[in-house]
Amino acid sequence: MLKRIASNTVGSQTPFLWLFVFTMSVLLLTPLLLGNRFLVLVLSIVYLRALWLTLADGGISKLVQVALWALWLGSLGLKLASTGSDDGSAMYVASRLCSMLLLTACVVGTMRHVLLGNEVTLDTIFAAIVAYVLAALAFSAAYSALYALDPASFSFPAPAAITLAEHGAVDAQATYFSFVTIATLGYGDITPKLPFAQMLVVTEAMFGQFYVAVIIAWLVSMHAGRQAK
Repeated sequence: MLKRIASNTVGSQTPFLWLFVFTMSVLLLTPLLLGNRFLVLVLSIVYLRALWLTLADGGISKLVQVALWALWLGSLGLKLASTGSDDGSAMYVASRLCSMLLLTACVVGTMRHVLLGNEVTLDTIFAAIVAYVLAALAFSAAYSALYALDPASFSFPAPAAITLAEHGAVDAQATYFSFVTIATLGYGDITPKLPFAQMLVVTEAMFGQFYVAVIIAWLVSMHAGRQAK
């Protein structure tokens, strides 16, 4: 019993560390689940529950959590309704925009926890990293919505272009491209073609560079200074 209490105490002290591990696990599993909507649904529910429980520890109110759940349900409902519908493209775009708003709200909530905390701990640093990952996912939702509105916005490799309409492959490609962009890796296999897409990509690249150079570096230095005392 004492061991269980100690374990729970340790976990409660590092919720964002475990959320980061869970987030990376979800990202790694996503390509394997593209053809199974039920497992994707279950995994997303579990992940969102973990995310909002963590944010609630940072002071997010019940009302805001309800609003976030409403955004998620709207996103999921629109995405499911878009399949086989004559107006599927519009529903898909609305779904991705809901996802973008949801993820942006989660980034704001996580950064609120980071910036308003009394001290910088290891978990604070992981909270900032989680916000970085969520920001990449928010840009990913924007990219997939933009592609649905105008496929000329992005140029995909020929093999990928053939299968983009299958089992959420657009989302997978957009997620991959977003993380490549925010980390400024610049592989060049997917490229923005239209001006708005190009400016959105530039915005994400600049955000990624300044975020790591300023926010993460500042938190690490603050934590190191605290440890040295």
